[in-house]
Amino acid sequence: MSNGRGFALNYLSNKGHSDLDVYLFGIFSGTSTKMLSNGFDRCNVKYRKLLGFDSFCGLPDESPNIPIYEKHAKGNYSASKHFNSNNIQQMKQIILDAVNNQKLLLVDGFYCDSLNKKLILDFDLKPALFVDIDVDLYSSTFDVFDFMIPNKLLIPGSVIYFDDWGGCEEGTGGESRAWMELANKYNIQYTELFSWRGGIHAQKVFKIDSLNYEERRA
Repeated sequence: MSNGRGFALNYLSNKGHSDLDVYLFGIFSGTSTKMLSNGFDRCNVKYRKLLGFDSFCGLPDESPNIPIYEKHAKGNYSASKHFNSNNIQQMKQIILDAVNNQKLLLVDGFYCDSLNKKLILDFDLKPALFVDIDVDLYSSTFDVFDFMIPNKLLIPGSVIYFDDWGGCEEGTGGESRAWMELANKYNIQYTELFSWRGGIHAQKVFKIDSLNYEERRA
């Protein structure tokens, strides 16, 4: 398990709320999902649902004019290629069986399509205890939080883990640029709990202190 994920689990150890959900963005083969699921049990972290989101067909295009790390090109990290299958339901079932957690639900599709009001109703989504961001791209990170924040799924006390924070020079692209823009857009105040600088795999863990659910007005 990554340094940041391990820190987040230890931070949440013997905490959590049975009325809050855990959100995992970027599932790929399900390896990290299984480790996190086991880690939550080991650390006695209480939560309601474990929700995993992925296209299962690799990364989408990055937004125009946004710098991108070469390994984050369209189609990379494809579960379809990993499992040698085009059957999304079959791939999801393989991951569900491997993780073996009755609280786990998997949602397929690119975030710009799958994250919508209907999803909130269909899955009865609740605010986040923990959010795992392993999506690499600026566009995907922005889509995630521009959905979660106005729908009040990110709240004070939510803990966020960013994997591959260092995909681009900090603030120029990738997850870091999206987060910085969103922090300004929604006036997010947060505490940095953990930072690990390991090149492309640099990681961050933040705790939300406060935020606005409407865009900051100029």
